[in-house]
Formats: sequence, structure tokens, C-alpha cells
Amino acid sequence: MGRCVRAASFFGLCVAVCLAGNAAIAEPQGGNPNRPPVMHMMRPHPGPPENSRANVGSCGGCGTPPLRYGGGAVQHRPRVFLVLWGSRWSTDGSGSSSAESTLFRSLGGSHWNQVLSQYTDSSSQVFNDELLLGTWTDPVGPSGTVDYTAVLNEAAHASAVNGWQHTADTQYFILPQQGSSISGAGSFCAWHSNGASGGNNFYFSLIPYVGDSPFASGCLAYGNGSVSQTMTYVSSHEYAETTTDPTPYSGWVTSDHSENGDLCAYAPGVGLFGVTVTMTWSNSDNQCVSSDPFPPYNSFLLHATSGITLADAPNFQWGVGDYNRDGIPDIYAIKVKNTGGTAEVHILNGANTNSFLLHATSGITLADAPNFKWAVGDYNRDGIPDVIAIKVKSTSGSAEVHILNGANTNSFLLHGTSAISLTDATNFQWGAGDYNRDGTADVFAIKVAQTSGSAEVHILNGAVS
Repeated sequence: MGRCVRAASFFGLCVAVCLAGNAAIAEPQGGNPNRPPVMHMMRPHPGPPENSRANVGSCGGCGTPPLRYGGGAVQHRPRVFLVLWGSRWSTDGSGSSSAESTLFRSLGGSHWNQVLSQYTDSSSQVFNDELLLGTWTDPVGPSGTVDYTAVLNEAAHASAVNGWQHTADTQYFILPQQGSSISGAGSFCAWHSNGASGGNNFYFSLIPYVGDSPFASGCLAYGNGSVSQTMTYVSSHEYAETTTDPTPYSGWVTSDHSENGDLCAYAPGVGLFGVTVTMTWSNSDNQCVSSDPFPPYNSFLLHATSGITLADAPNFQWGVGDYNRDGIPDIYAIKVKNTGGTAEVHILNGANTNSFLLHATSGITLADAPNFKWAVGDYNRDGIPDVIAIKVKSTSGSAEVHILNGANTNSFLLHGTSAISLTDATNFQWGAGDYNRDGTADVFAIKVAQTSGSAEVHILNGAVS
């Protein structure tokens, strides 16, 4: 458990400064469960490596894994607002403000941020989609000593002035300008807390200007002597802890009140995104890590607009194939409504989805087009994907397969029937791929209705058999 080493008066409260692992915690004496919000502090660096905790991540008596869920909320989709408090930021030469922006523009979707996704509360998990929603320089710097109340008030002020949308997932990073008077300076490098103002509960971190004395002597070692890199190191520390324990100590903490950043505070900084970040504790790995792999289909390879307007989009059906043979799949947009007389084939360049590789008519009339479902695959093995039109309505008895030549979409390579009856055809969704690796596209028919209990996969052989 934490050990109380001296009594002091912080921000008008009679408190004991307790050391929990490497986390300094300001909390009222007596452990009153109705205490005011806690300022969970990141302690100064102990100096040379021989003075650091010998075993980073150790927590005597905390159990395995050391972080335990306390029943409170985590932040599911963290949203960050960055407040540069004071006009001196406009002339600061340390590069800290741009480094902070880089940090918070880069965390979302990163392998570093993925580590936090293992932590959950009673309703959901932390998602890897952090966003920096706003940055504001308050031209009026601190008017007095920066303490808990001043930081809470500045977060509320920034929110009100900028009209920032406030939710339970919002974090405010308050960075007082160089030369500010900070309450408790020298006893911490940063802290995070929460508190109410104007009917809203705010989650916020104080990130002092670590180049100022007395912060420099105890904090700059985290960033190898660089002000900007120390600022991003301690900010990443506070971000990780606020995300997983926004109301200290109700989220993920150890039995001695250490949070995930504390367990790794003396681990070397890691260079990511062009800045320095902390390692953070992973229960699943049982160690300090700087990244976690993404589970399949939990990360994106692309977010992009396209050359098709939202108003026009409902007129299309879609498929994928490498039309220009550059190794990047292109998007086939088959327009089946509001055309000049036939279904149209439009191909968006996979390398730049705002440009087109093809605009073409087809051999299927506009009146007949709604009777088809569409897929893309290379039927004639010429290396150009063909357009496979599966007719599921208004046929003579079975679903029909009609294949438009990818090299000339007004000509057909095949008109054929299939083994799927017309009465059953509308129970399927459709795709194409070379299942049996004979070089000819096969038709994938996924039955999503009228089955015995699960979706069924039926694959029609594209070759003569």
C-alpha cells in the first residue's frame, strides 16, 4: 500500500502525500470515501538508472496481473482538447506545442493506443480511435498560482469559449505557459484528476512547462533533457491513465493505487510519431509495452472519399477487382438506376478513389438492371476482371449467370443458367472468386434466408464440368 511520508496542505485541503509505487497521490487524511477528487501525480524521475526502480513494472503484493478493475468507468472513445494557457506559447521556442499536437493527432489507430483496448468497464471497452478535437491558445495566462481549482476552471472556460462538445470521453490537457507559478512544483511532473463545473464533470490533466525550475531537475530525464520530448512523454502517461482510470481510483489500478502509466514510468521513452511517449502497462502481456497487435479486422487500411456523390450513391451496386493491374484492387460501381438507358460500369481507382479508370455502358438494359445482383471476377483469364451479373428475377426457372467482358462491357462472355432455382434466388447474396484455383471465377452464393439454422455458403463452379 502507499506510505504517507509527510503531512501538507494542498489547495486548501489537509492531505497526506502518499507514495504508491512510483505514483504520488494527494488525498485527504483518513481515507474518507467521500473525499474530493484526487490529483493522481506522476513523480519526478529518480535520476540515474541506478536510482530507478530495479524492476520496472513491479508492484509488491499487487498480484498478477497487477491492474484490477475497480468498478468505475473507462473512457470508451477518448476525445482530447489541448489548451495552451497564456500568450507566451506563441513565442515559445521549445517546439512543445507542435509536439503535443503531433502526439494527439497520432494516437488514434496506433499500435501504442491499441494496448489500452484491453481495458473495459461494465458497458464497453476502450476503442482505438482517439481524436484531437480542438486546440486553443488562451491569450490570458494564469492570474495566480495554478492549483486544482484553477486547472478545473480553465478546462471549463476553454469548453465554454470554444463551444466544445463535452462528454464522459472528453479529456482536457491544460498546459500553463512558461514561467507560471504551479502549486506543489517540484513534487510531480504532471497529474490528472476530475471535477464538476457548471453541471458537467471534467476530466483533465495538468502538464507544467517542464523546462521551468524546479520541474527541470526532476522531470527532464524522462525526455532525455528535451523540453518538448518530456512534455509528450508525460502527456502520453496522463492520457493512458485518464483513459483507463478517469476518476481515480475507480477504474484500472493496483492495490497500492498505481495506474498503468505508473508501472512503467521509469522505463525508457519510446520514439513514435516523431515524439517521445511512455511505455504503458499491459495486463495481457504482464509487462510494459509500447505496442499491441491489432486483432483481425479491428484496424483500417484506408479512410477516403470517392468520386461518387452521396446523392447518387443509392443508384449503385458494388464490387472489387484489379482493373488496371497495378496490384491495388479497384472499386466497381455498377449503376442500375437513373442512367441513359443501360446499366453502367464505373471503376474507381483503388490508388485514388476520387478518380475513375472507366465510365462505360453495358449490355444490360436499364429496365432489366434491377433484376440482377452483381459480382466481379476474371472469367476468361485475360487478367481483366469481368462483371458477373446474376439474374435473380424474371427468368425462365433458375437464377441466370451473365458475364460482361471486362475489356468491353457491352459484350458478353457467357449467358447461362445455374443450379439455384428462381424461387430460391432472392434468399442469396452474391460474390465471385476462384475457389478451386483453376483460373476461372466461381460464383459464391451465400444463403441468408430460408436455411436450417445458419447462413450457408454455396459455390457455383465457373468452369465447364
